[in-house]
Amino acid sequence: MTDWQALIKRVKNKEATPEEQALFEEKRAEYQAFQDYLLEDEWERIVEKPAMDLSEASFQKMKRATNRRIVIKILLVLLCLVGILGIGNYIGKKVMDRFYYNPTVTSLESDLSDLAIYDLLYTELTRPEIEWNYSQTTPLSGGNYQIQNYYQKKYALDQTPSLQVTYQIKKGKVTYPNNYENPLLDVEHYPMFLYSDRQENAQMIETTKVTTLNKVKQLPKSGSVFGFFTFKEALTTQEMLEFFGKFGGVNIRGLSVENQTLEDSQTNGDLHGLGMDLMHGISAQHGNKALIEMNKEYPELFPFAYLYSRPGFTAETYEQHYLSLLRYLIDHQELLAYLPDASVTMDELKQVLAYVETNGVKINGVYFSGSVDDFLYYAQKEDVLVMDVFEASLYRQGE
Repeated sequence: MTDWQALIKRVKNKEATPEEQALFEEKRAEYQAFQDYLLEDEWERIVEKPAMDLSEASFQKMKRATNRRIVIKILLVLLCLVGILGIGNYIGKKVMDRFYYNPTVTSLESDLSDLAIYDLLYTELTRPEIEWNYSQTTPLSGGNYQIQNYYQKKYALDQTPSLQVTYQIKKGKVTYPNNYENPLLDVEHYPMFLYSDRQENAQMIETTKVTTLNKVKQLPKSGSVFGFFTFKEALTTQEMLEFFGKFGGVNIRGLSVENQTLEDSQTNGDLHGLGMDLMHGISAQHGNKALIEMNKEYPELFPFAYLYSRPGFTAETYEQHYLSLLRYLIDHQELLAYLPDASVTMDELKQVLAYVETNGVKINGVYFSGSVDDFLYYAQKEDVLVMDVFEASLYRQGE
């Protein structure tokens, strides 16, 4: 009788003789055929037999429970995916908010953002007839922001509403809405004949002066005007104060500051008319501790930012304010890229600063409002080259 256990061991250890190996293969084939038969027979009986001896009600109950578990698992998977996507989107937007420029940032404890302060000062320098009122920034997430700036004409006899400029900063770039129009561009008047050959334009200058005087003389004495004077020669700030005395009934709305010589303008082209207005943004200044702190680094930048009282304005006040105005805008030049319709470049600002540091702050034109009599009195002074009137009223402002 064959010892199958010993034979199998010898086969595994490869010690079986050829006869023993043949016997093992023959026997394994027999068992394989027998096993295949049993499996086939058992499978047929399994198929023919009901899965379980359950009632129809129990089967349906089990089916519903199984379906419920499947649905719950699917919902859990979907909720996890939505949660992962939501968290990823939220984190992504927060990362972009930190990565791209944020116009709501304030470097000091101030109600005004750094960009709003920059816009206030840039408007003072470049738009002599516009008063900056306030700015509103709405975060849109993902490094996107909507900005609404509000301005007012300094002298609006018709009491027009605030001028509004709306734009967006998307991922660090200024973008404009469809059909964008900047209302500030329609309110621009600059002193005439500042950088022109006055001998060549002598007849035009005289005609303009006479025409303007005749028009103003036709207004009633109770009327008021808003316009500017251009001086024959730029005045120092002290000479400007002496020209107006204590200003009387005249309100100085802005000063046009000489920023290059005639020879420079003929070589390099005219620079934009730049100036200053110490009263600009006055409502945002008084008692503002953040702006008071900024005055330590930039003296007289915000002349009305004080807590109690301050000395009166002198020629030095005007000069220091203008220098601080230019230096602040240059020192924070990265903010210029986020202003809409910035017409004056950083290179021009640097050129202007270099000029006034060398030649001093000199006034070549004055924006003002006052009565008809005041206008005629100052317009006919020897220092005045030419004048222009932007708006006029039959009654004095405020009456």
